[in-house]
Amino acid sequence: MLFIGLILIFTSAVLWNSTAIHAQSLDEIRQKMQALQKEVMTCTDPARLQQIAGELQTLGLAYQQAVASQAEIGGINAADEKARQQAVRDALQSRSDDPCYPVLFQKEYARRYVGSDLPWVTCIPLEFRLTWEVEERLIRTDKWPTGIIRYRLEEAYPGYLHLMFDQKKRSEYRSFFFDGPSPQKTERISARLTDVDASGLLAHANGVPDEYKTVGTSDPRDFELTPDPLRQGIEFKWDSDIPQSGGQVTMCDIDIVSEAVVQQPFGLVYPIPKGGTVKGRITLDEVRTGLSEGKLSKDFDLGTTLDYHQVRLPETYRRSGNLHLEIILNALGDLSVSPNDGFKSEGPDENGDFAPPSKTYILKNGGDIPLQYSVEKKSDWIHPSQTAGTLGPGQAAKVTLSIDRSQAAGLPDGTYQDSVRFVNSTNGSGTTARPAELKKEEIQIWRATVTGFEVDDKLKPSRFKDKDGTQKTLHKKMRFDWELVGEFKLRKEQGNWKFDSGRVVSARATPVPDFSPSGIYTCRTVACTGKASIATMMVGNPIFGNLSGGNIRLYWPPIMPSGCLTCTTSHPAFPKTPYDALFQSDDFTTQIGLEYFPLKNGPAPTMTKQTWLQYTYTFKRLK
Repeated sequence: MLFIGLILIFTSAVLWNSTAIHAQSLDEIRQKMQALQKEVMTCTDPARLQQIAGELQTLGLAYQQAVASQAEIGGINAADEKARQQAVRDALQSRSDDPCYPVLFQKEYARRYVGSDLPWVTCIPLEFRLTWEVEERLIRTDKWPTGIIRYRLEEAYPGYLHLMFDQKKRSEYRSFFFDGPSPQKTERISARLTDVDASGLLAHANGVPDEYKTVGTSDPRDFELTPDPLRQGIEFKWDSDIPQSGGQVTMCDIDIVSEAVVQQPFGLVYPIPKGGTVKGRITLDEVRTGLSEGKLSKDFDLGTTLDYHQVRLPETYRRSGNLHLEIILNALGDLSVSPNDGFKSEGPDENGDFAPPSKTYILKNGGDIPLQYSVEKKSDWIHPSQTAGTLGPGQAAKVTLSIDRSQAAGLPDGTYQDSVRFVNSTNGSGTTARPAELKKEEIQIWRATVTGFEVDDKLKPSRFKDKDGTQKTLHKKMRFDWELVGEFKLRKEQGNWKFDSGRVVSARATPVPDFSPSGIYTCRTVACTGKASIATMMVGNPIFGNLSGGNIRLYWPPIMPSGCLTCTTSHPAFPKTPYDALFQSDDFTTQIGLEYFPLKNGPAPTMTKQTWLQYTYTFKRLK
């Protein structure tokens, strides 16, 4: 099992948020988790490691139960966790075609929400190269001829090597596994049928019998390679039940399945290789050697015999040959393209311009030989500054992608996407792509700022006798001073402006004691136990809205922040022991969404609800 590496990853990146034992405080839960993390890093006892896994599983089940009941766990519920994962996906969107994307996701999640990017975990892009040298025989009855095909097929796929180091001795590998192709990029880098002999192959795809005719060719150019619609190219699988020695993964079983399809123009379809999975084993020592040499090679025997029935005749299938697997650990490093993010533009504005109008990429040759490159795209609305060139060793070139205003102007409103490929035409190393997106629409971007206050005076007033003997009433109140900032987008559809989307940019609700008469209590605000800050609850959440006749109404997230006080008094009518109170702003975010306001630059009329609530909207057009 990849036990230690997976324990470290999931403990750091997931279970940090997944403890929900109701009788414990958040601090107690964190302390236990930190203790478990520390123990995992030093423990070599398999029995204890198994026990730790059970404890983590118990905590995980408790988390799931709490999420199901919508209980907050350390301020994080199911919606928050989903938002966190989406935020990481958004941050890595420009690298979604990176073979190392799954590892990048783990490290980015941990960096954001745990405070560590898992430095003992690394990912190395690589290229799987497979050479199938196969003879396929389909032995039929003596009535129909035997079908034979011999071929040599060369394939290449992207992938990655997932390495986990010892946390104390970072130079020592602790475990590993291969994955390929990347879940984000399943297509082949290349596929080439270099040799074929199909002179005795039965053309059953053409109907047969037709005098039991046979067809064939020995020229690979007579065949074309097409992907199987049910299985895109290749699958690599690793066995998770891996023997360990002293807590270290020593070998990895890898399964290889290829379903490339050879198709002849007149209709003969033949799957290769037909049936079966090739299973091989790679050891940690071989990985070490491969990393030092830049290449790891393995050979596998493909011999097999299978009896089966097709149509109404008994047949025997035999396969013999060899699969040569090469894992090139430095093959993707020659051509590099930066930055990693894609090109996104939208518009037009009042002047017909799109923003941003262009984006520049740096192409660099990190290899030791010159390479030729090309820039490929499909859409007319995007224009590269150059489409081909040559880079010497260490040389770099700039390629600027620009929006073609004349082409973009003629497009109907909508979102258009393309993938700009930067191709290493010399040897394929480093060939990559960057997404390009054009949003053709008339839009406006606005900022709304809301300032105001809400008073919580729901505590029961207290009657007391003052020092001069008069009867008075003590009102215990809290004023919350609010400041909310949100940004929203309007989009023009069929000649009319409509609300598109919005989000909270900043949020603040400051509690201020407001006891009257003053001087009876001396109070100060304190943090409320177990209550998240208003910024944590609101920032990034969506704002909804409605636009009607030039007036805007905004619906903010319904958040009710709390304010806590601790108070003392020397007045003889009240106890001298400290007095604690909790107040809440129940209605502010609801009230500010009840009215329409003119959508124009500047402040809107101030709204007042008697003496307990007041607010003012100020709008500013940003674009």
